[in-house]
Amino acid sequence: MMRLNLLLLLLTLTTALLLAGCACTRCSTTTGPLNGLPLLEGRWVSEDGQTTETWNVIDQDRLTGRGETPARNFHEDLEITIDEQGRTVYLASPMGRQPPTPFVLMHVNTRVHDGSRTDSWTFENPDNDFPQRIVYGLAGDHLTATISSLDEERRVSWTFWRAE
Repeated sequence: MMRLNLLLLLLTLTTALLLAGCACTRCSTTTGPLNGLPLLEGRWVSEDGQTTETWNVIDQDRLTGRGETPARNFHEDLEITIDEQGRTVYLASPMGRQPPTPFVLMHVNTRVHDGSRTDSWTFENPDNDFPQRIVYGLAGDHLTATISSLDEERRVSWTFWRAE
């Protein structure tokens, strides 16, 4: 009898954990080599339709991306990877410029409130003229990308929606 009760308890706990888990296909934890950044995978279109960002997961240690604003004749090659020192870095190549400018991941935040999840990632490079900080915020199919100076005196943000 005790064995049956233990089995029923285990079955009940397993079912509860499965029901409480993610109900979406893009859920991930913020652990692992890229701290949840694979959640960015996909094509994102700005609210005004003028700018896009597309991210692809290459493997567990690397994402590649491209940002484009055709009306301004602008594009940027992007990569998020792990550097030789084991840090997560964001590499930006505006207009294909080489070498890319590195930004180191400084902060990762994940919040869950009333079943809604919000993730944010902050990358910094204090030696770059502008931007010195890049912040991505993700809430469902809503992505915000902000570039700024460290003191926030100069700041530009874009709001994107996932394009399926």
